[in-house]
Amino acid sequence: MWTDTPDDPAGLDNAGILYWDPNARGTDETGAMGNGMYRLMDGGLRYVQGHWPTDPVKLFDPTNTVTVYGENNIPPELLPKSYPPPPGAPTHK
Repeated sequence: MWTDTPDDPAGLDNAGILYWDPNARGTDETGAMGNGMYRLMDGGLRYVQGHWPTDPVKLFDPTNTVTVYGENNIPPELLPKSYPPPPGAPTHK
């Protein structure tokens, strides 16, 4: 839920469109291969408040969908931010 207040009860600032494809093949969390995966629409594009698509989306069309992000196809906006360590934190060597 998006709000105009400083409170962020849901903790979400963006959302995406996805659907379940029972025929998509891939591995589950344990590494077992099987059928059935979520497909993220528009290459996994995320939308913020006020920018949700107004044109009809092509649900159940696997074109331009993502089931798993690999090392080379993570959208830049989904990459973790890099922050400096807090003062006095140990350094990694």
